[in-house]
Amino acid sequence: MARVLVADDETAIREMIKIACEMDGHEVRDVMSASEALEVYDEFRPEVMILDINMPGGGGEYVMEQVRSRGDDCPTIVVTGLGGAMDDEERDELGATQVLSKPFSIDSLRIAVKSALGG
Repeated sequence: MARVLVADDETAIREMIKIACEMDGHEVRDVMSASEALEVYDEFRPEVMILDINMPGGGGEYVMEQVRSRGDDCPTIVVTGLGGAMDDEERDELGATQVLSKPFSIDSLRIAVKSALGG
């Protein structure tokens, strides 16, 4: 199916995302920091990224900025535990395809990934 890059410093959440994506047939690489995400991005070339907004090394926003500065436009699902839903304007300003607030269901994750991939 698709290549998915998952970056979240919370092990349980990262593993849940990885397992859910693999169950849908996706190839997944998972990392714990923004710097690792950027290293993996270059060689893995994901078709969608799932990024925690707050993690070591700059967070998801930093990863998206760096990817865009390279001329890439990889669909990105942002996951956040900051509380409160992000409105469309905030999501667009961030550059995310979709935002999931923690805790989120596996079903909502699967729907978000399918949508980000154009399905």
